Amino acid sequence: MREVVLGGKSVFFTGGAGVGKSHLMKQIVKRLDPRTTYVTASTGLAACAIGGVTIHHWAGIGGSMNRPINDIIESARRKRGAQWRSATALVIDEISMLDGDLFDLLEVMGRRIRGNDKPFGGLQLIICGDFFQLPPVAKAGTPFKFAFEASSWNRCIERTHELTKVFRQSDDSFVRALNMIRVGNAPTEVRTLL
Repeated sequence: MREVVLGGKSVFFTGGAGVGKSHLMKQIVKRLDPRTTYVTASTGLAACAIGGVTIHHWAGIGGSMNRPINDIIESARRKRGAQWRSATALVIDEISMLDGDLFDLLEVMGRRIRGNDKPFGGLQLIICGDFFQLPPVAKAGTPFKFAFEASSWNRCIERTHELTKVFRQSDDSFVRALNMIRVGNAPTEVRTLL
């Protein structure tokens, strides 16, 4: 993974609870240029946990998203244009809570504000999260789509890695039970163990 990230490739890494996603993210961030690497997350709490800011704040898209795309981009260009243009790497943690339409909007913003037709305007993306955990943040009853359902996802993500070794727990039967629950499977033996 080090060669991928240090080689400038955009990467998504995932895995269940306890596999070291947060630890890996912190190690990656340490190795990138702090002047041009921006650390974000989908929510304020998640952003605090990694020492970053929300993706909305970083991108300059606070407030209502129910505006024409050109208005959103122009507002972001005024607020955060220099930051968008100086960035080389953008970290997004807890990607499962970021709506696919927002991911597509950010991708368009990257190209337009940076004046670069490459995905996300040529920014390297380092994205982390577990789509089996929390869904995108949406108002009750409002439809959403996951970030991986965004039309730009496959163009933006060059490599995907799944972390599988659990470090947080050492009891193999408990780890198997957690992994089964993660994918929505809770047979009798798992319920009994819990």
